[in-house]
Amino acid sequence: MEWKFPDVGEGLHEAQIVKWYSQEGDEVKRDEPLLDVETDKAVVTIGAPVSGSIDKVLFHEGDTVKVGEVVVAFSTDQAGPRPEREVTPTAAAPTQKAATVAPNRPIAVAESSRERALATPAVRRLARELGLDINFVEGTGPDGRVLAEDLRRVASGGGQRVSAPTQDDFSEPGEGSSVNQQVIASTSVEAAKEQRRPLVGIRKRIAENMARSWSHAVQVSVFEEANVAALVALRRDMNERLEPERISYLPLIAKAVAGVLEQFPDLNGRLDEEAGEIVTYTDVHLGFAVDDPQGLMVPVLRSVAEKSLIQVSRELGHLIEGARAHTLTSGELTGSTFTITNYGTIGGVYATPIINYPEVGILGVGPIRKRPVVLDDGTVGVGDQMTLSLTFDHRIIDGGYASRFLMRIISLLSDPVRLMMEMK
Repeated sequence: MEWKFPDVGEGLHEAQIVKWYSQEGDEVKRDEPLLDVETDKAVVTIGAPVSGSIDKVLFHEGDTVKVGEVVVAFSTDQAGPRPEREVTPTAAAPTQKAATVAPNRPIAVAESSRERALATPAVRRLARELGLDINFVEGTGPDGRVLAEDLRRVASGGGQRVSAPTQDDFSEPGEGSSVNQQVIASTSVEAAKEQRRPLVGIRKRIAENMARSWSHAVQVSVFEEANVAALVALRRDMNERLEPERISYLPLIAKAVAGVLEQFPDLNGRLDEEAGEIVTYTDVHLGFAVDDPQGLMVPVLRSVAEKSLIQVSRELGHLIEGARAHTLTSGELTGSTFTITNYGTIGGVYATPIINYPEVGILGVGPIRKRPVVLDDGTVGVGDQMTLSLTFDHRIIDGGYASRFLMRIISLLSDPVRLMMEMK
């Protein structure tokens, strides 16, 4: 029985295999974990579709597989092929990185010309990126299939190099194939200077989104600083009353941003380029950029302006925890109308956040640090200073509009009593 990679939902067409739980020759039982795959949004575990033994594994860890491609062949005790069953993926434990398999077998490069090598499109693409002629790489996969690790081994200097000329060799006798010389030169330089890994999964989606944002929106950033000493004191008092529950600064900032966005609706919208229209939203759905070892995740908290501070704090905590555990649904990761990124918890005083396209604005929140400040009475004192960065799409947002929005945010964070009074 051949098992094809299923549609794991969310409209995705491909995924990267990050872990196999069984290998060729192993016996597996129906529904026991078979492999982990990383999609654009999460790592999911897929169970074995049948009970039986694994005859062939056609994709390996690190490979990209598309929906409908045959991944593995089974032998079962049942007569005739079984109909394919729907596979329900489950969230896997967070993976620090996609594991790769480096079989401890010598990888030789063919010593003569050969027919077109067996390989997946992803592996052929990787060969082009590495500057290798895949037809001259000896494959260690089933039926001699060339695997991604075969290419990486050759690119890093492992395996033997080609020396025999081929029918396509037009070089002078004794100089060797021009193709092979290219391989040798390329691998020698790359082995000394760089390591490569496929751009797949969450990292690939982030790269695509960032490039689309940068190429479409005309992005300008403004920066400001706020004395939030009163906010620090208010939060301290609130947490003493809420013990053991605690509120971070982010829910307070979210409530301030949601309220001000209702006063500056053009920043809570997008530009419909095809229709030539500016779209604004009546609801405020805030995206929150969450740092994760596998890549940036942006869970979405909906209708922030309509929720209490405690609701925002609890739901935000759930979303951040779920984003780092990769257990959120597609609906919890899409649909934001404006995004907040809090880089202050990691480091860096200022940043120029990239717009979460097609949104038109993103607020960057820096750390709160004690600094000398000039007080209202002209004396110098110590302030709890927070830095803020607002990036906006200059196609539809002017600098004055953006600056007034930012100053309104600062006025509420500097005067949290007013923030509390204006909360719904």
